[in-house]
Amino acid sequence: MEIIECTVQKIKGKFAYILVTKSQECEGCKACAFGKEGTISMPAIDDIGCKTGDRVLVEMPQKRIKAAPIYLYAIPLLLLLVAALIGNIFSQTAAIIASLSTLIVSVLMIWFIDKRYRKNKDFMPLIIKIINVNEGEK
Repeated sequence: MEIIECTVQKIKGKFAYILVTKSQECEGCKACAFGKEGTISMPAIDDIGCKTGDRVLVEMPQKRIKAAPIYLYAIPLLLLLVAALIGNIFSQTAAIIASLSTLIVSVLMIWFIDKRYRKNKDFMPLIIKIINVNEGEK
């Protein structure tokens, strides 16, 4: 597990939305889809009672980071190639139709997989320690 320092943006139920800043370890990995500012907001499990503005240590699950490229890139590409090869047996038009259909199906699959993993606590960041409490919340 990787431990990173983040800022709590907001609290929603049992979850804290944390602002993660891109680090050097993130270079080359596109799993988190950092914006132009080099930050991303994501939910994390808050079992310790954080408040908005707190600086916290967060344990990032390696399962999430390692699994993301597989279901984001490999599965759609594999399905696309298989559909193109099977469709090409019949005609070039069939190959194009099969490829586009498979691409749509794979995007839907990714959406369902992502939705399922977002609810799985094994794949969510966990806040493990409050570093400093926001002064405005005292």
